[in-house]
Amino acid sequence: MFTNTYYDTKNSVLHLWEEDGFYEEIYWVPYVFMRNPEGNIKTIDGETVVKKEFSNYQNYYAYCKDNHSVYENKVRPETQFLAERYHHIPDDEIPVPRLKIYNIDIEVAHEEGFPSPDKADYPVSVITIYDNYTEQSVTFGEKEFKGKLSKNAAYIHCEKEEIILQKFFKYLNKFPADVISGWNIWGFDLPYLINRTKNLFGSKTNLFRMMSPINNVRTWQSKKTNEMNMDIAGVTILDYMDLYKWYSPHKLERYSLDFVSNFELEKGKIDYSEYKDLNELYNKNWEKYVKYNITDAKRVHQLEEKCGYIKLVQSLSLLTKCPMKYYAVMTQLIEGALLTHFRRNDMCAPYFGGGYQETFEAAYVKEPHKGLYNWVVDLDIASSYPTAIITLNMSLETYFGRILNLSEDQVMAYTKRRQFQDFEMLKETGRVKFTGVRLQKFNEAVERGLLAIAPCGSVFTTSTPGVLADVERNIFSKRAEIKSQMIEMKKRISKLIKSTRQKEKLEERIQQFFDLQWALKILLNAMFGVTAVPYSRYFNTNIAEAITACGRHAVKSGEKFVNELLNNPTIDLLEVIDEIKTSHNT
Repeated sequence: MFTNTYYDTKNSVLHLWEEDGFYEEIYWVPYVFMRNPEGNIKTIDGETVVKKEFSNYQNYYAYCKDNHSVYENKVRPETQFLAERYHHIPDDEIPVPRLKIYNIDIEVAHEEGFPSPDKADYPVSVITIYDNYTEQSVTFGEKEFKGKLSKNAAYIHCEKEEIILQKFFKYLNKFPADVISGWNIWGFDLPYLINRTKNLFGSKTNLFRMMSPINNVRTWQSKKTNEMNMDIAGVTILDYMDLYKWYSPHKLERYSLDFVSNFELEKGKIDYSEYKDLNELYNKNWEKYVKYNITDAKRVHQLEEKCGYIKLVQSLSLLTKCPMKYYAVMTQLIEGALLTHFRRNDMCAPYFGGGYQETFEAAYVKEPHKGLYNWVVDLDIASSYPTAIITLNMSLETYFGRILNLSEDQVMAYTKRRQFQDFEMLKETGRVKFTGVRLQKFNEAVERGLLAIAPCGSVFTTSTPGVLADVERNIFSKRAEIKSQMIEMKKRISKLIKSTRQKEKLEERIQQFFDLQWALKILLNAMFGVTAVPYSRYFNTNIAEAITACGRHAVKSGEKFVNELLNNPTIDLLEVIDEIKTSHNT
């Protein structure tokens, strides 16, 4: 199974890295689909299509740019390739490669303030790489180390800063990792190393490009933040500070490595409070300065051991056939998940045309009622948005139109009676009046359950399963199945007293299934988002608002029901409440 990919658009070559260092270069060009009555592939609308292939990426790109009647256009080449290559493997049988992760940390010899990664004016004094494979560290430092390090730590003395950088980059090239991580490496360590290398060896130096196993590192400035962005071919950069902020359920007052480590691990960075600052530590106690650097890199490894966020990112990547670097881009994850679904079902993705961001009413937030209350009930709806998508069969191809000029209460009242009065509907062709025979047929379809209506007035057909609803349903059932298998494996492992290879394999499998069900949960909840943004091929604000409208209606209706029930309790309910009170008091 894959660990990394890189697509060279200039030469139309896909670079593929798999487990145990396997590497392959494949000449491959992305493709589109065209309507053809003799095709054996279906669109989500039921049209038959055939694959249209190209001789090189430039021809593919030019064709997509000038043609608007194609399907599955503007796909990231890596994702289309991975979906094509690996879709046949069932989700719960995907082999999970062990990732080689380097946690890196650098120290910069500066007198005061915080060194700027853009200017990189101060010398790099120490660099540590912590290898998760071996649980060993290697440190490159400018001074001789006269103290003692643990048997899992190696120290390489470098006479000057240039040698530190040369040996560091050569090490990464000779022993490449799958993932480079660390704390705030995206914002500091990596840009500082690159810019410092340019300062010392000239702006045209290729030394830092050795971070890539194929010597291909691309850097550019962000238009929004003016910060350096980078892409290392063959290596994924996963900043653990970003991962922690993205996935952690805890909202901390600050996100320094010391604070997070103390919170999660109950141990932080090495204390050097006997010195004025890090610069004084550098000048007066080199041995402690080096250990401080090594410990920082090790703490990130320990955070991953506990939190498992890199494992989660890998699980998402394997599940969606989407490179790990896009873990926070929900549109890319859903794109990959749906491409995998299409390859498995001889289908193709719809046309991607883009659009403009539109506002719509989102979630319902209840106004607080001041005062002291004896009983407060928290009503939680499990998987509200996915349930709405599944129940109303929401998808691009099942969207029928949107009823206009009716309030949500009116829409729900008419839907409950299955009898609408005259109304207008907004369809792709424009406004359509529903009156007379047309209204009669509409009401008959509602009565027969052929149409599903959201509170906001968005209408969906139900005669055939919608793709988005179908995928959500599959994810929902797959997650339940995975969790059930986890429970069975935990029962089996509890009977194995001694630590055996069988027990280790079970523990490893349980961890993989835990990561898989977590990834499935993320995908399940991400489907709503791709209907709400114009940079998704599934963009339709009438669908997006239909989802939020269902959520609003469920919360309001649930609140009304619970209030009526608890303010006028039956004898049976009072007995249940008394039991809860008794158990709470004891």
